[in-house]
Amino acid sequence: MLVQQMQALIAWGSGGMEGLGLGNGRQKMLYLPYAHTDFIFPIVGEELVCGLVSRGFFVRSVIVCAP
Repeated sequence: MLVQQMQALIAWGSGGMEGLGLGNGRQKMLYLPYAHTDFIFPIVGEELVCGLVSRGFFVRSVIVCAP
């Protein structure tokens, strides 16, 4: 497994059930250099609530807002 994917899994798992809070993610600072583009989903999972409802809401909002 590549380093970028491994760090994405670590970000996803470190959020826990309640998340770290918006803007408080640790993985995007040094470990995920492309967190704002390719790996936005693990960062959202780390910072916000990691429940199935929030993941579904995020995916639906990206699909609706995509041009």
